[in-house]
Amino acid sequence: MRKFITILFFSLLFDLCVGQTIDTSSTRNENARHECSPKNYFYAEILGNSMYYSLNYERAFFTKHKLNLSLRTGLCYIPEIKFGTIGIPILTNGIQKIAKNIFFEVGAGILILAYDTYNTDVAPNSPDYIAKGSEIELTGATGLRIKGNGGFLFRIDYTPIFMTYHKDYVSWGGISFGYCF
Repeated sequence: MRKFITILFFSLLFDLCVGQTIDTSSTRNENARHECSPKNYFYAEILGNSMYYSLNYERAFFTKHKLNLSLRTGLCYIPEIKFGTIGIPILTNGIQKIAKNIFFEVGAGILILAYDTYNTDVAPNSPDYIAKGSEIELTGATGLRIKGNGGFLFRIDYTPIFMTYHKDYVSWGGISFGYCF
């Protein structure tokens, strides 16, 4: 009996000592997850979902393993000869890590356009000749994003735009430069 109690005592003591060690594997995994999958993205996009250029902010709202789901919004101004158009792209993206600092993304959303236009139903010298207009277009994004050292972000995407008002499809692309943190 004394031998059994001695073995039980040392077994419990060993378990207590081992139980007090820090498990760094979960801490390492948590740090690695945040290191490779930032939650905030701020970037300028040339062409792309806004058709000319835009400033965008994107926030990851769901992260699991190597997958992020994010919501993106931006603002653009599209100059025309006499009038301008303001655009707001809003997309939901899925971002999958495929290699160290290289991510594949796919997303879908809308592009809200607000603009001034000519009202051809009235005379050109009428105060109502310039009218307000708006459209909501469907858009998407498929491409790669590369996260460099210090949070530098580079994106290259295929960004089709489905013009709902004109019933037209525009095959488009874009390049982005920015920062992720």
